[in-house]
Amino acid sequence: CVTPSSAAITINAIPTPPIVPTTTSVIQPTCATPSGSISITTQTGVEYSLNGTTYQTSNIFSGLAPNTYTLYVRNTADNTCVTPSSGAVTINAIPTPPVVPTTASVIQPTCATPSGSISITTQSVVEYSLNGTTYQSSNTFSGLAPNTYTLYVRNTADNTCVTPSSGAVTINAIPNPPVVPTTANVIQPTCATPSGSISITTQSGVEYSLNGTTYQSSNVFSGLAPNTYTLYVRNTADNTCVTPSSAAITINAIPNPPVVPTTSSVIQPTCATPSGSISITTQSGVEYSLNGTTYQSSNVFSGLAPNNYTLYVRNTADNTCVTPSSGAVTINAIQVILIPTAASVVQPTCATPSGSISITTQTGVEYSLNGTTYQSSNVFSGLAPNNYTLYVRSTADNTCLKSSATMITINAVPTPPVVATTASVVQPTCAVPSGTISITPQSGVQYSLNGTTYQTSNTFTGLAPNNYILYVRNSADNTCSVQSTGSVTVNPLPLLPSTPTLVRVTQPTCFVPSGSIEIATQANVQYSIGSGYQNSAVFNNLAPGKYTMSVRFTNSIACITLGSETIINAIPPQIQFETIADCENKEYTLTANPLLRSYDPNNVSYQWKDKAGNLVGTNSNVLNVTDVIASNPSGQVVFPVTYTLTVTSLNTGCETSSDVIVESVYCNMQKGISPDGNGSNDFFDLRLMDVKKLEIFNRYGIKVYSQNNYSDQWNGQSSKGEDLPSATYYYVIEFNSGEPKTGWIYLIREKQ
Repeated sequence: CVTPSSAAITINAIPTPPIVPTTTSVIQPTCATPSGSISITTQTGVEYSLNGTTYQTSNIFSGLAPNTYTLYVRNTADNTCVTPSSGAVTINAIPTPPVVPTTASVIQPTCATPSGSISITTQSVVEYSLNGTTYQSSNTFSGLAPNTYTLYVRNTADNTCVTPSSGAVTINAIPNPPVVPTTANVIQPTCATPSGSISITTQSGVEYSLNGTTYQSSNVFSGLAPNTYTLYVRNTADNTCVTPSSAAITINAIPNPPVVPTTSSVIQPTCATPSGSISITTQSGVEYSLNGTTYQSSNVFSGLAPNNYTLYVRNTADNTCVTPSSGAVTINAIQVILIPTAASVVQPTCATPSGSISITTQTGVEYSLNGTTYQSSNVFSGLAPNNYTLYVRSTADNTCLKSSATMITINAVPTPPVVATTASVVQPTCAVPSGTISITPQSGVQYSLNGTTYQTSNTFTGLAPNNYILYVRNSADNTCSVQSTGSVTVNPLPLLPSTPTLVRVTQPTCFVPSGSIEIATQANVQYSIGSGYQNSAVFNNLAPGKYTMSVRFTNSIACITLGSETIINAIPPQIQFETIADCENKEYTLTANPLLRSYDPNNVSYQWKDKAGNLVGTNSNVLNVTDVIASNPSGQVVFPVTYTLTVTSLNTGCETSSDVIVESVYCNMQKGISPDGNGSNDFFDLRLMDVKKLEIFNRYGIKVYSQNNYSDQWNGQSSKGEDLPSATYYYVIEFNSGEPKTGWIYLIREKQ
């Protein structure tokens, strides 16, 4: 039973895809139009796209941002028929406008060059303009008239990319030359200022010169030598703008000073005329002065007070031309007689039974003690006790004299002391090993035991044994001295006991912890070793220390003689030792070493015993446990094994015993490591020994490495991971059984 359709259905032919799109034109962005456009070659029955998503009927795409674009065309009847372009089309980036132009240099017009120039700072791929219309490739514009100019630069690839300057550049007006210079003032040389000066009339904006070469900002020129000078001014803004004066200015020659003044006569003051006068040798065209300030036309100066005067002459035409005299002229002082006074008075003494008076000296006078008889010397000697008036008078005028206001007294000759005698003598003792002498006191005297050194006290102490003469002298006159008729004796020091000597010293031992000292006996003495005296020469129960022997007389305890120092040694230390287990040549040994230097290993005996008290080793601090175990008759040993070591001092008899427990015997410890990576002895291998903790110490006892639950981690590093140097290190191993193990291990690094 078949029924056909009433009409046929047509399956169309497969649509033909568009041809590959191409561009008919591409317009790139410019500074004026900052976007691009793409026109695709037109086809029939298609629509266009630049991204394969958004399609349009127009083949022109505008307002495009810089990017790369693929062209697409698709059949309007079948949007699956799409053909892309074989390559992308690029819309370039928007051109970058030039940077704001600035001036590299501006040269203003000068009098020499009456136009300016502007150089714009160079940029790449640009051209330059000063008006925004006419551009040139050169950045320099010359021959510019005075004006204000705006700078422009534009991109040579895009003439819409133009950047003007932010401000205008001014070419100044051509400078005006200065006016003709004239003098404001001319100062000619004088004797005081032997050079001239010229002041040029000031102008603004100029500098000044007298030779057209060297210019200065000041209009004043000083220190000028006599000469003729032309004035110049030039513009400070333009040194080509120079104007000279129409005529020269003359600086005159320096005036001549007067000749050196001299005196024609000098009249000195007298008693009748108490002032002087000076006449200066005359010169023409000058005036005269004695102080350089007040001048007069006369060359004679009278009524002059005593003084030193310098002569001055000056030119009447130039008061700076002054010439002083080469030396001063002296007007002498009128002689003044002073009231006489005594310069010194020497009174009579026992040695010189007359006095003397010296009158204070004055110039041009003579002296007298009675106003009648005068002498040139001011010293009067051999004077008897009396009262004297002093006189002085002028040698030039004997009516000019003066006498003293008071008289000078020459005293009576002093009386000497009476003969010195002793008041008491104290002789030396052991307690006070010097003597004392007291002289019978007198009033107004000093005392001495040698006639040279005197004192006010009549008592002399600290005297050494000797014979002494007693002296007394008048305190007011040390020539009035009297000595004793005989000497006074200070006896020698008393005898001392003999120096104590040591008979015997007994040092402390371990069994008797104190010492004793015995001193050699003497008659009638007591003995000491530094802490009190006793009758016995033997001192027992002495603590360790230093003791100084001394003896003193029983009936004169101040008479002490010291002996030498004796040392009681320290109590011998108890023997202390430690026992270290180690392996030597794969044999397990116990080695005893002293602690705290408590004994000399060369002066002790050793006894090693096992737990049963059997002697297993003597005369050595080392016990070879391997040999002891091997010599066991049963051949079997149950660990731990205990050994007892007794160390006895051969000097002191001190001894100490200590047990050593051997948990096990092992002798396969490494003696060194060499961490060089060759696979042999690279690390400290304790993996099979059940180690709880390993500590490594350097030779100074400083811990450098520590590791808990150790197996084989140490290969020569510190706890911080730093390589340790080649050296011998001390290790301490703590086993999990509680047993410690110590020893030495060598770290060897291969030398580079």
